[in-house]
Amino acid sequence: AHRAFLKRFEVEGRPPDKVDDECRQAYLSSRMALARAHAKLPSSASLCEALEQYQLVAAHIKAHPADGMHAEAQLCAEMTQLLPVRIAHLKREEAAAGQRGP
Repeated sequence: AHRAFLKRFEVEGRPPDKVDDECRQAYLSSRMALARAHAKLPSSASLCEALEQYQLVAAHIKAHPADGMHAEAQLCAEMTQLLPVRIAHLKREEAAAGQRGP
């Protein structure tokens, strides 16, 4: 549902540079929900998707600051720092598991 909603905002298949003020909270909340959902899945691919979503939200908030978005901006900043470490760890585990075989 979140992907379908976010797709409506795309411009030429890419996330928009700016979202109308009236839709902004819903747009960013949807991206955050998608990021949280992916962050709960135990695979490096899912965490990479979560990281991408958090980066998109962080970039949007930085480019278009607005009142009431401080908590979201802080969370995105933290997650964009933490997720790369977790992704690297999972990739090492996945590679080790692949070497051991089924």
